[in-house]
Amino acid sequence: MGGVIMSLNRMNCVKAFEKLGFADIETYLDDFCQKGPFLKVEDGSMEKEEFYNSIREHIPNATDDEIKDAFMQFIVDIPVHRIAFIRKLKEKGYRTMLLSNTNPVLFPEISKKYFTQEGLSVEDYFDGIYLSYKIKAVKPDPDAFRQVISLSGVNPEETLFIDDSSRNLDSASSFGFETYLCREEDDYFQFFEK
Repeated sequence: MGGVIMSLNRMNCVKAFEKLGFADIETYLDDFCQKGPFLKVEDGSMEKEEFYNSIREHIPNATDDEIKDAFMQFIVDIPVHRIAFIRKLKEKGYRTMLLSNTNPVLFPEISKKYFTQEGLSVEDYFDGIYLSYKIKAVKPDPDAFRQVISLSGVNPEETLFIDDSSRNLDSASSFGFETYLCREEDDYFQFFEK
């Protein structure tokens, strides 16, 4: 989702947490892989409430909403034309699936704010939604791909996996997925315009 459907800006998030007083936030947040409580909430080994309390060890007076709002600064936008494109792929008979490293703090907010732009819900865009915190595996962990294959029944050799991380693509290709490295300026929609 991030870097492919959704535009991200890690520095916006870093600045928002620094403003709350989280001095060494940059050691925890990365463009592709988080650390500490940010990783634990993403891999499902830490619940949302435990995450908030863990963050308060760095910024004791921050409320849950302040922490959530700072974390949401990672997300810049999901342009409506991207979700409309996914909807059109489904209408043409393509199976669309989402495998995302995300967490229970951000994903519900992203779903409400961005995937409702056409009056639909996130479930209307994907045949399967596989979230790291629910499957308890973070890309590029091979187990994330194993679970998607097992749960969805997808054939990797017939599936295009699009991601903005070469490490994630390497892991996916080891299972036989066709892969495409999405850069921010890329328009991967070209593959389906026939």
